[in-house]
Amino acid sequence: MRGLSHYWRDNVRSPGAHVTWRCLRRKAQFPTERSCVRSSIHLETASYNTRWSRRSEMIGASGPKAHLMTEREKMLAGEPYQSRDPELLALYHRTKALLKMLASTASTDAAGKEEICRSMFGALGSRVWIESPFACDYGVNIHIGNDCFVNYNCVFLDNSRITIGDNVLIGPAVQLYTATHPLLAEERIVRDENETQTRYVTRALPISIGDCAWIGGGALIMPGVTIGSGATIGAGSVVTRDIPDRCFAAGNPCRVVRAL
Repeated sequence: MRGLSHYWRDNVRSPGAHVTWRCLRRKAQFPTERSCVRSSIHLETASYNTRWSRRSEMIGASGPKAHLMTEREKMLAGEPYQSRDPELLALYHRTKALLKMLASTASTDAAGKEEICRSMFGALGSRVWIESPFACDYGVNIHIGNDCFVNYNCVFLDNSRITIGDNVLIGPAVQLYTATHPLLAEERIVRDENETQTRYVTRALPISIGDCAWIGGGALIMPGVTIGSGATIGAGSVVTRDIPDRCFAAGNPCRVVRAL
């Protein structure tokens, strides 16, 4: 348990304040024509990026610009945050619409698939191929380098930043988890004043995968893990701690087997 506890030991107790959350319902609509689809994606992406850029400029400011951190800022800073925040819900639903478009785009339409991925991810290199089905939460926190391949049924929970270098191979059913919760139920579950609704304390830690790494099928990468350049992770491994460069590591928990 020592390896696993390393990633959850810093969780703090949930705040005492109770908030009644109102779910933001938003249905994304995309025209059937390709030109209209591209315009819709570009306009909405520009809108989100502009709003986030303005908020980012205010972080750490004093005087008139000083403000409390948004839930999105807390999430990216590794602090406990509210996943039902309207801004995060809007981004979540937008990403689900883009994932649906990605899944329905023919494999022969490489340009169309790439355009959807560029609209969804924070950064995307050249010659990247992502097989469907693929799942993620927000997309904007995923940064992928050049010449990468992501196989079927991968799940990237990008509550925090996921950075993938160049020439990375990710096998089928690989799952990258940046989100985590307190181990103790009384710290993890928060009820409202009327005891009618609950929410869960969540925080997130970034994941980084170096250049030329290969992540074997079915591997699970836990919050806060860094996998070094040229490393190979055996299929089905549960990676709970950092893996150095140029080594083969495998197992549950994942351990270095030998240098490469």
